Amino acid sequence: SGQACATQGILEDHQREVHSLREALRKKEEEMRVANLELLRQRDDDYQAKISLEKQREKDRSIGLLKKKEQEVQIKDQQLKAAKQRIQELEAAGGGCHVPTAGGFASQSTSPGSTSRGSSATAL
Repeated sequence: SGQACATQGILEDHQREVHSLREALRKKEEEMRVANLELLRQRDDDYQAKISLEKQREKDRSIGLLKKKEQEVQIKDQQLKAAKQRIQELEAAGGGCHVPTAGGFASQSTSPGSTSRGSSATAL
């Protein structure tokens, strides 16, 4: 009966140890699960920040291109206004002596084959 008590004691010790190890394993698994979730959350935050930054860069690039196009349009508009003004000046100076041609306006002259053209606006 003494041996049975000793065996019973050893069995109880082993059961307590197994229970303790299972509890430690459960706690460790929970810690790892929490750490893993935090890591996933951090990765997602980093990814979202990266995406947001890339979207902002793309927006900035688009704004830059739009501003450049607007400047080009302004320059072309100024060139067009200057060309129109020059045409009006030439028409006013010629007193109606200009005849429309395919390439613009040519002045009539007394010598055959000679035409004069007004200076054109700066090339685009």
